[in-house]
Amino acid sequence: MTSALLPTVDEVSRFSVRGRAGWTDMHDELSTYRDTVDVPGPVHLLADVSTGPETLGVRPQDALPTLRAAGRSPLTLDEGVALLRQQPSVLHDHNAFQALATRSPVAPYTRRVPTFWVSKGAPRLGWCWAGNPHSWLGAASAARRLAPVGPAP
Repeated sequence: MTSALLPTVDEVSRFSVRGRAGWTDMHDELSTYRDTVDVPGPVHLLADVSTGPETLGVRPQDALPTLRAAGRSPLTLDEGVALLRQQPSVLHDHNAFQALATRSPVAPYTRRVPTFWVSKGAPRLGWCWAGNPHSWLGAASAARRLAPVGPAP
C-alpha cells in the first residue's frame, strides 16, 4: 500500500514492537519525499524481501549500486511501512533498515534516507545521512515487484 491510500504517519503509529507503538519525527518533511523507482501501482507485492544484512555498515550511497548489481531493487518508504505493518518482527529478529528508493529533492532533506529502527524501546521512522555507515542499518531490497492480477475476463 502507498501513502496515497494509507497516510504514512497513521501507519507508523500502528507499528507495534514489544507492545510499544511506532512514532516518527518526520511529520513536516514526509510530503517532500518521492520514490526513485517505478512501482506497479498503489497496491503490489514484493518478492524476496531482505532488510539488508549484507549491507550492514555500508554507506547507503555505496549500498545502492551493490543492490542493483545483484539484480535487486531498494525498497521505498511506503514499502518499508508496509513491511513493518505486516512483519514487525523484522526490527528485532533481523536488523534495522533503510528505504533507499525514496528521497527528497528539497533542501535540507536531500541527503536524508528514510530509516526504520527501534528507538526509546519503540519502532521508529526517522532518517540517517546518505553518506554515513551504521553497523546496525541495512539497505532493504526486493528481488522484484509484482502487480496484482485482475479478475479473469
